[in-house]
Amino acid sequence: EMSASLVGSEMCIRDSYVSNRFSGQMRENIEKSMDTAVEICEMRVEAAVRVSRNASYIPQIKESWRQYQSDGNRLGLYEKVTTFLEQMYRYDSSFLSTILYFTEEPDRIYYSYSSNNYSSIKEFRSQARDSVDQKAKEIDTGIGWVNEQGHLYMVRNIMTPVYTPYAVIVMDIDKDSVFQSVEGICLLYTSPSPRD
Repeated sequence: EMSASLVGSEMCIRDSYVSNRFSGQMRENIEKSMDTAVEICEMRVEAAVRVSRNASYIPQIKESWRQYQSDGNRLGLYEKVTTFLEQMYRYDSSFLSTILYFTEEPDRIYYSYSSNNYSSIKEFRSQARDSVDQKAKEIDTGIGWVNEQGHLYMVRNIMTPVYTPYAVIVMDIDKDSVFQSVEGICLLYTSPSPRD
């Protein structure tokens, strides 16, 4: 009886050791996986920020606006700006939509959206416009973020050579794409195992 009790207690100690060791390895795996997932998200956000600069650095927007100020051809402005947005951002999986407006005509928006995401444009107009306008006034040459009604908007001003904003570009971030790696880790470690 005494030896049976010792064997039982040794098994208990061994099971506790194995369980603690497994828990430690699992915790270490989770931490490494999360660190990697966060790094991937950071890289995707940095890539989105880099791509957003195209509107400032590629002269098409600036030239289109100058031409419009000179000739008043609104259709020409619309075509040039929309074509630019389509070419630069429509097929970028980081964005549901990209919206641009000029500070002198803030009610006219120009936009591009990825397939089946026109609702992103409507929701911007009805729910986020005021918050985005406010953020644009605060950020000068920086990047601003607006979290509104489930949308995450990246906001930046497009500046004249003397650093006066003449347009605002707004990207509705596709959170499923940009933050996919973190969500995957969370699902992996929070879903019940098949044995449960």
